[in-house]
Amino acid sequence: MAIRRVCFNGQTAGRFAPQLADLGYETVVLPSTSPAYTLPFEEKLARWRVGLRA
Repeated sequence: MAIRRVCFNGQTAGRFAPQLADLGYETVVLPSTSPAYTLPFEEKLARWRVGLRA
């Protein structure tokens, strides 16, 4: 199995997405799991489920 997609936990980590996209990886920046990020849990969960779907 080869790595095809790289997911990032929040915008801070996601700043590295362009470099990996340039190398041919699919990249997804997901909402931060930090409790300081005020998006409701249900919305975070829904976005993570979509992002992690292979």
